[in-house]
Amino acid sequence: MNNLNEIGFSERLLLLRRKKGLSQRAVARLLGISPTNVMNYEKGVHSPSVAILAKLAAIFNVSTDFLLLGKMHSNINDEELANAFFQADKLNENSRKILKNLVLSFLDSQEK
Repeated sequence: MNNLNEIGFSERLLLLRRKKGLSQRAVARLLGISPTNVMNYEKGVHSPSVAILAKLAAIFNVSTDFLLLGKMHSNINDEELANAFFQADKLNENSRKILKNLVLSFLDSQEK
């Protein structure tokens, strides 16, 4: 996926929707709005209300800060590392478990 910090809300929404495999109609149904509204958000014609923004964040399992700014709510100062962890969270359960074990083993080895 593109670096989501380098694009605006409209493009970020489109990429998140496609990554989740949802149509504009499906997102609209989840939000209780018309598909035209979703299309307008993705084209940058209109901006969602705060209530719709909160629902979008829940649908895509991201923060509103991330939707608006591309920044994850995180205490990780290294933006590239934060992006990597964000991407890793989208892996299937088995891949996440393998990656988590690798990271924990590496960190454990660094403490010795």
